[in-house]
Amino acid sequence: MLIIGLTASAIASESGEFADTIMSKSIKRYEYILAKFSSRIIYVMLIYSVITLILTGLTLKMALNDYEIYGLIAAVLLVALLLFMLTSIGIALSTVMPNTIIAIVTLLILWYSMTFFFPMLDLEFLSPSNILTHLSDIIQGIWTGEEWKFAVSLITTSIASMILSTIYFSIKDL
Repeated sequence: MLIIGLTASAIASESGEFADTIMSKSIKRYEYILAKFSSRIIYVMLIYSVITLILTGLTLKMALNDYEIYGLIAAVLLVALLLFMLTSIGIALSTVMPNTIIAIVTLLILWYSMTFFFPMLDLEFLSPSNILTHLSDIIQGIWTGEEWKFAVSLITTSIASMILSTIYFSIKDL
């Protein structure tokens, strides 16, 4: 919820005073939107890294041998990609939607609809709940091959939302 709120309010919350600011500075629109993407992604990944390092350290100290180190690293990276995608889509919706609340609600609906409807459409590998249910297997080193499809789809979705929102924001009338 925190990530959804942070990302969906990135641009929509500044739309009123932004027009005056961007017109008086020598900053280009694509530079502004890319700076928003960069700052929000770094912020989310920094928070995730700190939490993950603490929890991974505690897990390794417990000395339970029911994990494989490569599986643990892969699980951490897959969740990071999931957060990267959520951040990218949130900022893209913030670019398109004029109201922060509408952007947040739209992202929540989109997130939960991906969880429920993608498995019905035989796109289960795109569902966030699919990777979350398989994390325990991945940590133990059990691979099904679906992980690569999921990682590629997350990266593709993130890059596409970044490109489309940058283009939209560049031609948008403030």
